[in-house]
Amino acid sequence: MVIKAALKAVPKYKGSVTLYCLLSLILIGLGVYQPYLYKQAIDGLVFILTPANIGHESATLLWILLWFGVSYVLNILTSVKDWIFWHQFSNPSFIDYLHDGYERLLNFQYDFFVQKKSGEVMKILDDGVEAYSSLINTIFQQLLIPILSFFVLLVF
Repeated sequence: MVIKAALKAVPKYKGSVTLYCLLSLILIGLGVYQPYLYKQAIDGLVFILTPANIGHESATLLWILLWFGVSYVLNILTSVKDWIFWHQFSNPSFIDYLHDGYERLLNFQYDFFVQKKSGEVMKILDDGVEAYSSLINTIFQQLLIPILSFFVLLVF
């Protein structure tokens, strides 16, 4: 039931999921490119610090600024990606899951509530909520990112 609910949430929030995947691909691509920029900046610094090459600082400063710019963009995009995940997909789908669970609970017959203690019912609901939250986090944070990283590294 939890996996069905998680898969049912993806089409409803497909815009947020698509944007999350797109930002993840951009972040992975920039993350692959960042060490190259860092290498260029260090090589340039070594080059201009030799006495014979003084006066060629402009290219090195460009690499350093580019490296800092990419680092800054990575930080901003990471924050935006996390915001999209939590506030545009995870929390709303979580609320939908809770709403569906309580709707189903309200549709049970009276005999069910007479036979079960309220603690048992709450434990069932809490376990479902914990499983849903764990499943969403596992799919998007721990499974999707490595798969996207693999494809980005194949391209580079």
